[in-house]
Order: sequence, then C-alpha cells, then structure tokens
Amino acid sequence: MPSKDHLIRLSQIMLCYLAILASLYTLYLAKTLFLTIIIALFIALFCDPLVSRLEKLKIPRGIGALLTMVFFSTCLFLAVSMLKPSAQVWITKIPAIMDQMSQSINEATNTIENNTAVDNVENPTSHINRSTFMPLLKSIFFATPVFLAQAMAAMFMIYFFLVYGQIILLRLIQIKSTFGEKRNVVELFSAIQKELSTYVLTITVINLCLGLCVSILFYAFGIEDAFLWGAMAAALNFTPYLGPLISACIFSLVSYIQFEQLHMALLIPALYLGINLIESQFVTPTFLGSNLNLNPLIVFVWLLIWGWIWGAFGMLIGVPLLVCLSIYLEKTEVLGEWYLLLRNEKTS
Repeated sequence: MPSKDHLIRLSQIMLCYLAILASLYTLYLAKTLFLTIIIALFIALFCDPLVSRLEKLKIPRGIGALLTMVFFSTCLFLAVSMLKPSAQVWITKIPAIMDQMSQSINEATNTIENNTAVDNVENPTSHINRSTFMPLLKSIFFATPVFLAQAMAAMFMIYFFLVYGQIILLRLIQIKSTFGEKRNVVELFSAIQKELSTYVLTITVINLCLGLCVSILFYAFGIEDAFLWGAMAAALNFTPYLGPLISACIFSLVSYIQFEQLHMALLIPALYLGINLIESQFVTPTFLGSNLNLNPLIVFVWLLIWGWIWGAFGMLIGVPLLVCLSIYLEKTEVLGEWYLLLRNEKTS
C-alpha cells in the first residue's frame, strides 16, 4: 500500500498537470485578449528605453511615448506603402493563378483517367478555383474588422504600458519586504528588458540584411517584384524554421509561374534556403551570443505549441516568450539549473 508521503507527492504532480492543462485551455479560449496584451507588452518593453531617454531630456513621459509610437508607426507605414503597389498586383493575379492551377490539375487528372480507362468518375478538382478562392475572400473580409479592433486596442495598451508601466514596477518593488527581494525584482526586470531589446534589435537587423540579400539575388535572376519577396522573406524569418519553409514554398511557386520551368522552381528556393542556412547557423548565433542562443529542438517544439494555441501570431511571439522564460528561470532559480536545457551551449 502506498505511503502517505507518496500519495501527497502524486497528488501534487496531478495538480500540476491539471494546472498546466487549464492554463493552456484558458490561453486558447481567450487568445484574442491575451495575444493583444502580450504583443503590446513586448512592444512597450522594446520602446521603453527610448521613452526613458526622452524623459531625461525633460520631455514628459506621455509625450515621449506618443512621439515614439508615431515614429515607429510612420516607419512601418512608409515600408508598407513602398511595397503596396507590388503586393496589389499579385493580389489581383491570385484568381488567374488559381484558374491556371485548377486547369493544370484538371488536365493531369483527365490524362490519368483516360490512361486508366476510368471515364465515369467525376473529377473532384473541377471547381477548385471557386470553392477555395471565394471562402478565402470571405474569411479575409470578415476578419478585417476584428484585426483592426485588436490593432487599436494594442496601440492604446502600448501607450499605457509606456506611460504607467514604471509606476506598476515601483509599486511591485515597494510590496517586497526585504532589500534583497527589491533588488531581485529590479535586476529581473532590467535583464528581461535588456535581453529582449537586444534580441529583437539583433534579429530585426539580421532579417533586414537577409531580405536585402534575397532581393538582390532575385533581381539578378530577373524575378519580378524582387524587393517584395525580400521583404516577405525578412518578415517570415521572425518565425524560425517554419517561416523559411513557407518562404521557400512561395518562392518555388512564384518562380514556376514566371519562368514555367521546373529547374527554376527548384533552383530559386534552394538558393534562398542556402542563404537562410548561413544566417541561422553562423550569423545569428555569432551576434546573439550564448545567453540568447536557444536550443533549436526546444524552439521548434515551443513554436508548435504556441502555433497551436494562437496560430501565426503565436509562432511570431513564441521565441521572445521563450527568451523571457529563459531569463526568468535563470534569475529566479525556481527550477535550479534546469534552465540550461533551453540553451544551446556546449559543455565540456
């Protein structure tokens, strides 16, 4: 018969598992709310040093936060405006591309049916262009108002985090009873802010350089809208492993549509994956250093989990979340040295 201590230990483990499952279920059901808050918090942490510098120049924190948000929003707007004409051209091409793909699939299916003498079977792909494209347009149409509402809510949250976030931090420090606890809170917040800002800034610069290299490569091969595809490669590269895979598939399709040659549809994505391999295996680990060099296996599983919970945005913010978790576990030592499992460091 199991002892009392064993039963207590078993019940604690079961409660821990139930708490994890309940948390995942809550995050999944309330993803609209939690996703908006976390994205706003990450952006506020990244912009806070600039707002603090403006505050040292005697600019009120509210005005400094507003100026910072206007600056980054203007940069984003200008970037989108530069790429908008090329993107609109490809958006108008989507119906024709769907028709062409549908026709090719139909021809290939009919050829197979004729060769196998099965003429009485209905072709299931005869209406692929209408049955797939129209639902896609409807989903985009109905999702746009929700996205705009979330964007507006995120903007307000970013502003309030920048203006009143430090007050909450000061109140949290005051709650702690001992000087050591107060110092730990300050060090933890400073470490998360510093490492997260370093990570986001470094990854952004690396991805921009990657997008520029892709644009130059595509331009050299004569691919239309080379800078649009370079920008897309830079944006998708914020999601490790899965983002480059999606980019490679899109580049293969674009190359085949333009050149109508199989070897070009294989060569272009292969060259892109070669550039991405150099970036992911050599450039990024060199500039991030050991503290932010996370284990690829842990990152991949982590992205799958957050992708399942929050979709594409979950995969986008998955790595920053993992960076914050790694720093928290290291600074608080709540799990001892288990945080080393997240790192990609080689021990002797």
